[in-house]
Amino acid sequence: MYIEKIKIENFRNIIKEEIKPSKGINLIIGKNAQGKTNFIESIYVLANLKSFRGRKISEVINSNSKRTKINIFVKKNEVSNYLEFEIENDIKNIFLNKKKPNKNSDSLGFLDTVLFYPDDIFIVKGSPALRRSLLDRAVFQTDNKYLSLFQNYLRCLRQRNAALKRTDIPADLWDDQFTDLATKIIFYRLSYIERINAILVKLFADVYPCKESVQIKYPVLAEDPESCKLKMAERLKSNRGKERLYGATLTGPHRDDPQFLLNGKALSLYGSQGQQRYFMLAFKTAQIIDFKQHRGIRPVLLLDDMTSELDDDLKNSFFESLLNQAGQVFVTSTDTGLLSNKHFSGAKFYKVENGKIGEFNEATRY
Repeated sequence: MYIEKIKIENFRNIIKEEIKPSKGINLIIGKNAQGKTNFIESIYVLANLKSFRGRKISEVINSNSKRTKINIFVKKNEVSNYLEFEIENDIKNIFLNKKKPNKNSDSLGFLDTVLFYPDDIFIVKGSPALRRSLLDRAVFQTDNKYLSLFQNYLRCLRQRNAALKRTDIPADLWDDQFTDLATKIIFYRLSYIERINAILVKLFADVYPCKESVQIKYPVLAEDPESCKLKMAERLKSNRGKERLYGATLTGPHRDDPQFLLNGKALSLYGSQGQQRYFMLAFKTAQIIDFKQHRGIRPVLLLDDMTSELDDDLKNSFFESLLNQAGQVFVTSTDTGLLSNKHFSGAKFYKVENGKIGEFNEATRY
């Protein structure tokens, strides 16, 4: 999978740009606040229908415009697709090969991306919702059926919560459907974590300087789906009074907290900032490896300014490991030294200044 051409209009400080990136590595160099991350974000937004910065999608629209537009030509399994995404106010419109899908989420999966972003470290030490979201997105990318299952679960959860707020509806009306969907969500997550844990162990041993044992651990009520479903039903019943009081479902995958462990202890509490960052780099690398194993293709890698956080030795081992696994890659950095780094010898180079993106030529590269 790779992007053949990108057109961007009025996306933050990028007014109008069009580039034809390399199928391999694309290095985007520029000073801070020039538009490097904005460029990475535009690709991510089209692929995921949301931004990784800010909560309102309308924030990406240039302040002097009423709408933004992103067009991307994607080649996947030798088939080309044209994706067009427009945002006006908070309204999103997407077109696949110039046709509007039944719903916007139908476009998910036409362009798969894995993002490295400096704020990823907050996934380790932030709220459980961040870790759940990380897992759910990764699971969906390897199995598209998971999105529909997850949407059905959220719909059932909303209906159950609404019923808990009313005394004229039986408290257990949605329990059977809820426990069935919840158990499926949990065991999708567990299956993915089992695969990723195996890859993480090898990555930490071979690449990263932290030789400690690492693991993702998921809280589970039972080891098999049927027992898990029964125990969840029992917990719903025992919590009935409290759930009626709060008008909310207190048990289920929407409240679970996946734990990232270092030597059996919580990485968020006992790991240094460097160890937390190494863990996230390893997780995203493992995600790419797992994606390739299950889908037979590689996702587009978006690497935003991560090199500024790494020492030279780790930077080189990290690039060697990651870039060997990746297909098409977009790397942003303020470090012009990367122009002569051996890992980027075959890369296409771009310079970003005041929202304008241009290729480096041989005379100005070094």
